[in-house]
Amino acid sequence: MKSSRGFAFLPFLLGNWQIIAIGLLAAGVIGYYLHCEHVKKDHATFVAKLEAQAEEQLRQNKLKEAADAKRIQDALSDRDAAIRRLRSQSSPVSLSGSPTAPAGANQVCIGATAYNAAFAEFRKSLERSMEDARGYATEGDIAAIDAKACLDAWPR
Repeated sequence: MKSSRGFAFLPFLLGNWQIIAIGLLAAGVIGYYLHCEHVKKDHATFVAKLEAQAEEQLRQNKLKEAADAKRIQDALSDRDAAIRRLRSQSSPVSLSGSPTAPAGANQVCIGATAYNAAFAEFRKSLERSMEDARGYATEGDIAAIDAKACLDAWPR
């Protein structure tokens, strides 16, 4: 008889199984509800953290854009100043001090007038060549100034 006494709760369980099922179902619903509330709280925390990071990133981006705009403006103003200095330094080459044949000189193979005319034409040609070379040098210097300005303005 002792063995039947150990299982005395079985008839109670079998007779009231609906109440036990409802209790287990209620416990499952309450557990699921608490789990959902925990997930909602975690989701809200995650979203708030992402929004804070997004705001910080926007703030950092605005600061970087402002710094980049200042760097670009500084580089362009330095470039313009360097080009103005370069153009103000350009002075034409004067070859007017070139020698001419003295009147009545007998050491020149050709006449003094022809010598002076040929040398004047040579001087004009040389001045044009020097101006062309100066123009190319100025263009090269401007290209170097532009390249430096581009490097200085490049975002870091």
